[in-house]
Amino acid sequence: PITGRVPFQFFPTPDNSIIKADVQFVPGTPRAQIEDFMGALQQSLQLTNEFFAKKEGLPLVKHQLSYLFSGATQDSPKGLSSASMTVELIAPDLRETKNQEFVDVWKKNTLEVPGLEKLTLFSPRGGPPG
Repeated sequence: PITGRVPFQFFPTPDNSIIKADVQFVPGTPRAQIEDFMGALQQSLQLTNEFFAKKEGLPLVKHQLSYLFSGATQDSPKGLSSASMTVELIAPDLRETKNQEFVDVWKKNTLEVPGLEKLTLFSPRGGPPG
């Protein structure tokens, strides 16, 4: 007898409109260095948006918001050295570009700098529970 499960997905998870960037520097990194990198990350986002605007005929980025987390805490006496960026793209049904394609080009346009411990660019996945 044949046993096991056949994986099946009723509906593929559609792209959403959000892309996130999480940035982690080594502890104790000066806030100015994190701010400089976030400015460079914003510039690489702009280059990526321009690239896809030529391809699609319209810009894909609607909004962008950055957060910086720095300063000493009880759990991190040397200081938190991280930041994040949330990017809202136009609705997926108004563009041909998939989120992963956008993320891949954004990564290529972003230069790593000394002290950068981790850079994660991703599109949060959601879907029906269960």
